[in-house]
Amino acid sequence: MRRYEKEITDLREIEEILDASSVLYLGAADRDGPYVVPLCFGYHSGSIFFHSASEGKKIRCLDYCSSVSFSCTSEFRIIQKDAPCRWTLEFRSISGYGTARRLASLEEKHHGMCCIMEHYRHTGTMDFPSLKSTEVYCIDIASMTGKKSLA
Repeated sequence: MRRYEKEITDLREIEEILDASSVLYLGAADRDGPYVVPLCFGYHSGSIFFHSASEGKKIRCLDYCSSVSFSCTSEFRIIQKDAPCRWTLEFRSISGYGTARRLASLEEKHHGMCCIMEHYRHTGTMDFPSLKSTEVYCIDIASMTGKKSLA
């Protein structure tokens, strides 16, 4: 990171950013190149969970290569200045790398979906029959770091 004074290394603060973020951007790739997609997600104990349909570009990328990157931002605000090149942002963000794996058992899928629902403060329950037609993935996080630029 070029601006070390903006780096966040404290895991508690990084987890606060994850908790405050509504969207996670997943980066994956296939033979055609990189692909980034916004996702609903959940975080628990060093893992990120997301769900998906069973086909599409994202799934093809994850089948091609399980190495992924991810990013999310909270407290985002544009600071306008007198000249456009002087504009800046206030934000807290995280970026990281990991390995995505498709969860196989209904129990694993249920846990992942509960983490996602908890992230969005949903208090309903997930029924096991609907999990059969839903793909749930876990990103085993290899590394992540945060950055902040706040006034």
